[in-house]
Amino acid sequence: MSAEPSAAVTGGRLTFVVRAVDGSGRLVATGEVDRAVVDRQRFLARTADPAGDR
Repeated sequence: MSAEPSAAVTGGRLTFVVRAVDGSGRLVATGEVDRAVVDRQRFLARTADPAGDR
């Protein structure tokens, strides 16, 4: 499997193009994975008190 970041970062989101190959090197699947960039401290604070920042 391989993952390559796309050329653009859009508003705190990263998109990766992924490819999966079998044992003989033949391509068996492709797709995209989106990841969100978050502030760790803010995220952890919200998980301790989910209603605290609303």
